[in-house]
Amino acid sequence: MQKWIYILIGCIGLAKPIDAQLQLGPIGTWRAHFSNESIQQVVKGDQIYVAAANQIIQIDANRQTTYLNTTTGLHATGIHKIAWHPIENQLVIAYKNSRLDIIKGDQVTLIDDIQSSNLYSDKTINDLIVYNNNAYLSCNFGIVVIDLLKKEIKSTIFPNNNRQNVKVFQTIVYQNKLFALTENGIWSTTLVQNNSWIAENTMGVPGIKNMFVFKNQLYFNNQQKIYAYQSNIASYQIFTGTIEAIAVDEERILAGIAYENKGALIQFNNNQTNTVLVDSTVLTQPVGILKDGNTIWVADFGKGLYEKNEQSKWTALGGPLSSAYGSNAFSNHQLLMSYGTNKIGISSLNEKGWSNLTQIQNLKINYVEAVSIDPIDQSWWMGMGDQLIHYDPNKKIVEAILPNTSMGAIKSIQQKTDGQIVLLKEGFGIVAKEAGKWNSYPMQTGYSSTNLKKILVAKNDLSWIIGPKQQGVLLFQKQNNQAIWRQLNTGKGSGNLPSMEVTAIAEDKDGSIWVGTDNGIAIFQCNTINEACDAYLPIVQSNGFNGYLFQRETIHSISIDGANRKWIGTNNGAWLISKDGAEVLQHFTTENSPLPDNTVLSIGIEPTDGDVFFFTKNEIISYKGEATEPALTQSAIKIFPNPVAPNYNGPIVIKNLVKNALVKITDINGQLMMQTRALGGQAVWNGMDQYQRKVASGIYLIFARDDMGNEKAVGKILISAGF
Repeated sequence: MQKWIYILIGCIGLAKPIDAQLQLGPIGTWRAHFSNESIQQVVKGDQIYVAAANQIIQIDANRQTTYLNTTTGLHATGIHKIAWHPIENQLVIAYKNSRLDIIKGDQVTLIDDIQSSNLYSDKTINDLIVYNNNAYLSCNFGIVVIDLLKKEIKSTIFPNNNRQNVKVFQTIVYQNKLFALTENGIWSTTLVQNNSWIAENTMGVPGIKNMFVFKNQLYFNNQQKIYAYQSNIASYQIFTGTIEAIAVDEERILAGIAYENKGALIQFNNNQTNTVLVDSTVLTQPVGILKDGNTIWVADFGKGLYEKNEQSKWTALGGPLSSAYGSNAFSNHQLLMSYGTNKIGISSLNEKGWSNLTQIQNLKINYVEAVSIDPIDQSWWMGMGDQLIHYDPNKKIVEAILPNTSMGAIKSIQQKTDGQIVLLKEGFGIVAKEAGKWNSYPMQTGYSSTNLKKILVAKNDLSWIIGPKQQGVLLFQKQNNQAIWRQLNTGKGSGNLPSMEVTAIAEDKDGSIWVGTDNGIAIFQCNTINEACDAYLPIVQSNGFNGYLFQRETIHSISIDGANRKWIGTNNGAWLISKDGAEVLQHFTTENSPLPDNTVLSIGIEPTDGDVFFFTKNEIISYKGEATEPALTQSAIKIFPNPVAPNYNGPIVIKNLVKNALVKITDINGQLMMQTRALGGQAVWNGMDQYQRKVASGIYLIFARDDMGNEKAVGKILISAGF
């Protein structure tokens, strides 16, 4: 028996409004941003529980949410089914990898006997129900019964009389019998003696998908009809689409219908009439339904969770549209992301939560490949095909711009603080808005303009372009009104790239250009396009070994935080290295962190709060980092938390500091407790004095200044008794 209990630290998750938000959580904490497109089930327990692919969303009566995932104690991703155990107030979770979690209060019990067993080659769990104190798992080899009191496997039963493995898709309890929907039809047995099975007569109905009970009568359905058991007449029939989900109350049957990439919720009344409750303008694939009093919850696989009561319209639970990755942009408390050619629409995250747009006024948002947030007014710029879309979310103003007549999708957008906009266009080259006028710079003959990926305009106006595979880096610069192009390759005198396969690029605070390849990282310090420009390959120290930075590692992303440190996304997790690249500071993988996947495709950093976002193959997750962008001038500093509550053991954050400010913390009598340097614009205090002793309760003073002593700030912090 393999079983262990994991005690969640503190509470399972922060209670918060129905949308996940920026700024929440102390330094070093993680927050999942799993998309709602994978929502597949909703059940009623002591609260509402919603199952998505990689998290459970718990919703209380006040519509406050708690997120249960690998960042808060669950043992796996790939949630498949959930069920509520009302006797013990437990939530049972079945994963695609055949593991189970049982949650009761702040304890999570893992049951992995099925996964670790060698008896069955296919251990897929298809369905899960709870009856009395047992959980019945419908598996591809039979039925596994779990004793929910002892939290262990009670028995394995096979719904036929041959005692052979058989695929079971669903079980249901009806009139003290256990009914099993199998690959060989419907079978039943008594709950007391479940070793003798009877093959039920399903009248030759093909493609049975589901069984349910309505008005004390057993029903089953295939894709388009609902049948009363032991009757040869379909009780209810739909004429368009397929039945994806069923729910019942005292007077009606609710069916989720999918048709032609659309969805609908149909109410079948007692007189066998039907009413359309919600149509395709809201739903795409309604795979889960819950009727809770006057409220109806619908889990839509394509569009997330929807709620409606008698007094309200259909409202959606917030989250990104998809886990598919396109591009992203960050600005003050704001994330904007697109999905490329993977999905229609865009998503944004700010202090209020997630919002999604598939249409702005009369403009449908189709396959946006590039996004940018204007550094001047925080408006949005989106590359949609060969159009540049400008949208002000505050004023609700949108305009579509055709920057020039050259066809080709906009692959990358960069804006500068002087109002210049630079576009990288597929099959063409560069289009730039300079001094209010659009100018075109087609790719020089000999260089490919296909499969263009990203443009970076450095502080010195030298443009760096990631182009097609095995083409190195392209440089572009205007000199004397003349467009000059140049290619950097491998080899001394030609660029000294470690590989011709360039995958990522970023400019750090010192103006150095960091280039990622499929064979590590190179650093350039080039001022003009004409000068000799060879990269140097930094040496990193890690675990007592010195070597070239990420040699033989594919670099997907490079991002620079407020302290000029580098965050690197690879096929082997996410790395934080020192500003010079000489030291590994942190390395996050699925083994030592809540990362949902080790392939980190992109990393983005919210500058004001230091949140580091990891975009993986599966989902989005963020980490509360230590570094923020520094303040330009010293204003009133912010301290979090303040006051410090009793028994708080997390870091204390001092924000709004100028670059690399010197920070001193003293007691009320002026005795020095700690001295440190800000990471960018933020300093972190662990609540210890300079001898690593926890300080006593009381008032402490914070003094901050720059290196010249010109920018000064003072703050106070109250540490409560019990800290």
